[in-house]
Amino acid sequence: MVGYRVGDNGFWKASVCIPVRDGATTIGRALEGAVAQLNGTAEVIVADDGSTDGTLAEVRKWGERVKVVHANRRGGNAARNAAWQAAQGEWIQFLDADDALEPWKIERQLASRGTKDEAEVLLSPVVNERAGGNRDVTALPSHGDWWRAWLGWAWPQTGGVLWHRDALEKLGGWDEAFNCCQDFEMYLRVLTGGLKVKAMDGEPGAIYSLARENSVSRGAQITRVIEVKTALLDAAAAWLEDRQSWTPERAATAGQTCFEMARLLAARDHPRACAYAAERQRRGRV
Repeated sequence: MVGYRVGDNGFWKASVCIPVRDGATTIGRALEGAVAQLNGTAEVIVADDGSTDGTLAEVRKWGERVKVVHANRRGGNAARNAAWQAAQGEWIQFLDADDALEPWKIERQLASRGTKDEAEVLLSPVVNERAGGNRDVTALPSHGDWWRAWLGWAWPQTGGVLWHRDALEKLGGWDEAFNCCQDFEMYLRVLTGGLKVKAMDGEPGAIYSLARENSVSRGAQITRVIEVKTALLDAAAAWLEDRQSWTPERAATAGQTCFEMARLLAARDHPRACAYAAERQRRGRV
């Protein structure tokens, strides 16, 4: 099959990279949106992380249209790395196997980037798909401060981001030590590394499924998520303080995020939430 190539370098215009483990019931929709990108000319790669259900049978239905690589049960970030390192796209789209893309997502995002050197990381709004079919949209902030947006946990979920492969090379890919908050850890490195970021206005092209109760970002692991999220916030604050860039607006946004985490923790473990809030107050983070 002839791909949508860039000049004479042999690259596809874009690659969609889908990590999966036991995603037989959802990956069909993910693949449907993936293979439709750029009028059906995007490269699609599935990184199977040791599925034991019918995931690979679902993938095989697409024949040569979808390439499969194997991550050998090393976790989601290892699967993402295996996928993009096998990809030949100039631009890389990551898509979780229970999420989806509108068929025009990458095309519109690329059209929004402006000049070739204007952006290495492209952001777009995301639809949140909740249990019962209810939907809402996570819009991108209008204030233009990407640090403040990050501190407020307002960067889009994984599917809303399009990466130039040079950006991934600079960052070294996904940190395989993280099993939660992976995207926000990566976004922090985007900011500290000074990568060029640009947002796309308009209709969201990525769909984030919030229907699963056992997601690592929800449910029983929420305490771990709060721990990791807090550590990332503190690392960001220290980095900004060292550079005299810890503005009152950024501090207030970080404080609100910590307050919301304390409130979330209180619904599960009130004494622990009180201890967390007291520690945040001592450190001046709320």
